[in-house]
Amino acid sequence: MVSFSNVPLIESRNQVSYGDYFIGLKRDWGTKNGLHPVAYTYKGSDYERGVWDLMRESALGQTLHLLKEHGQNGVNFHFEGDPLKNLSELNFEQLTDNNIQALERIFEKTHSQMYDMILYLKPYIVTDSKGQERLAYNDREWRYIPRHVEKKIIYETDASGNEFNKEFAEWTKKSKPHYKENPLKFELNDINFIIAKEQNEIHIIYKILFEKYTKEKVIEQITNGQLIILSLDKVTSDL
Repeated sequence: MVSFSNVPLIESRNQVSYGDYFIGLKRDWGTKNGLHPVAYTYKGSDYERGVWDLMRESALGQTLHLLKEHGQNGVNFHFEGDPLKNLSELNFEQLTDNNIQALERIFEKTHSQMYDMILYLKPYIVTDSKGQERLAYNDREWRYIPRHVEKKIIYETDASGNEFNKEFAEWTKKSKPHYKENPLKFELNDINFIIAKEQNEIHIIYKILFEKYTKEKVIEQITNGQLIILSLDKVTSDL
């Protein structure tokens, strides 16, 4: 995924440090490219519990043919808690193979949709790399999650919870971005502002923009008030 912050510039320095250089893109650009705000939640909330309940039910619902097969072999199933207990109320004797296949396809689609929802969940309080808790809710995060990338959960440990997962270790070593090609493109008219670290670096920003978009177009955007170029030291000290 690629994460963005929707924090107003004047508030950004009071939040987590994103570095010393900023590119402010228009919100319309984000919606056109499929970015979406995350859903902040907390452990034990009704919202989070509901999502994970549906995730578990839809996962188990894809194995109805196995449940029927084991039931015919004398194995009794008893599921505790909502919503899994609903599956234990199914009368498999009245379900044909076609019925079961249709239900499994429905559960499979639901499971995939719930997976997509989970990718937009985020705790409203997180721990940073220094071990300090911070209020992630103030980031107003938007995420881009590409549809062409296969979704997969890589757990830190194995199923027993005792052995460290080597695949997880390898993944965490990879540097970002993890895409072979940048999936997000933007043009000059998509940019609201650019901020360099220091005032003496602004001429470099101009040079890059002139080379990429031509001097005439860049000056036109600035003159029309569509593009602002500032330095961080100017923002923090004078604005």
